[in-house]
Amino acid sequence: MKRRIAFWLSGLLLLVIGVLGVVNAVTEWSDWETALQHSVIISSLLYGLTGIVAGIGVFMSRRWGFVFSLLCGVAATFAGTIASIAWAEAGQPILRSALFAVVVCVLMMGAISWLAHVATRPDR
Repeated sequence: MKRRIAFWLSGLLLLVIGVLGVVNAVTEWSDWETALQHSVIISSLLYGLTGIVAGIGVFMSRRWGFVFSLLCGVAATFAGTIASIAWAEAGQPILRSALFAVVVCVLMMGAISWLAHVATRPDR
């Protein structure tokens, strides 16, 4: 039962995160002003593509789905953390925002990757 829940939850979340990342990167591709902003957009495209591949891998019950979920997590954490710095307004507490973003991204993507691990681990 736990594996079935992990299978559906991780697969769907990875696909949704992946599609949102690709859509975000495509719509914001021409809206960057600095190299840091451009790196966030490229990272959004990267976590989008790896999230879609990871979701497909989880739904195919392939172990590489878990590996791609880790790659998606790294890219999403980079994008979320650096975005809070790259688009910071004057007077905004940048360090606090970046720390909050990294903690939230690591917790969220860590939980999703753990679910993907549970869903794709070989039978014992």
